[in-house]
Formats: sequence, structure tokens, C-alpha cells
Amino acid sequence: MLGDRLWDDEGQVWYRDRGEWADAEEVERHLASACRVVLHGFRRPMQWLTSAEAAARWRQIRPHCAVPGQYGADGDAEGLTYAAVLWRRGDRQLLGFEVFC
Repeated sequence: MLGDRLWDDEGQVWYRDRGEWADAEEVERHLASACRVVLHGFRRPMQWLTSAEAAARWRQIRPHCAVPGQYGADGDAEGLTYAAVLWRRGDRQLLGFEVFC
């Protein structure tokens, strides 16, 4: 990942528009059809999650997830908060969870 670009494990480049944050309703809509989801941020290695892993992770982080600039979230046991972001490649979208401290 570099700035607004993300390379997946196949070498494809995904782009993010600034402010392209997803709210809880969008996350749940995208999770229903997602083949994979990326988890990244705060000095942690990037993780590619399967649909089942992403759904389980969403259940854990949802109470600690916020749309930056709209409202805040309380941190989890490690003090981390999360935001969902949409990455684009042509007409395809990739859901990502970004980790913040």
C-alpha cells in the first residue's frame, strides 16, 4: 500500500478516493458479496481475509468502528479503533478495515 494505492496478492492495483469511508450499512452490504477483505493500518501487517474471516472480524470490531470526521468510536481492549474504506479497481470494489490507535 502506498498513499491511495493498494496492491493485492495478484499484483493488481486498487485505488482509494480520499474520504471514501463506509458506514456500517455499507460494510454489511459489501460483506454479503465479498470474496476477500483487507485489514491494514497502525504498524500491523496487512491481512487478506476470506469472506468468513471478514464477517467474524466485523462482529468483533463493529462496536469500535467509526466513520472518520462524522463520529468517534471507543477503542477495543488494545485501545484500537477501526474505519471501513472502499478501494476501487474499474467498476469493482474491495472492502478494507483500517486500524487506528
